[in-house]
Amino acid sequence: MKTIVVEDKNMERHGLFVKFVRIFTVPVLNNLPANFLRVFMKKSSQDAGVVLDLEKEILRIIGQNKEKKISILTIGGGSARGLVEVLNKHSDYSNY
Repeated sequence: MKTIVVEDKNMERHGLFVKFVRIFTVPVLNNLPANFLRVFMKKSSQDAGVVLDLEKEILRIIGQNKEKKISILTIGGGSARGLVEVLNKHSDYSNY
């Protein structure tokens, strides 16, 4: 798996208020059961449902053609945690 990280000072960043709120919300969210969060995210946002179905899509592509190269572009990193989790879970495939 090849990862490229681009740092750019012009990218959008969290403001002071959001950084402060995240101090409290991130630990709470990290300790909630994963299944609860998946159901909540799918019901709250169509885009979140697409991200959660990423693993199924990768496995579908691999099942069709094991030699096919899979390229994934993530901008902003909102889905990066789930993306890394799925790719690490299936990293034994040479396509990554």
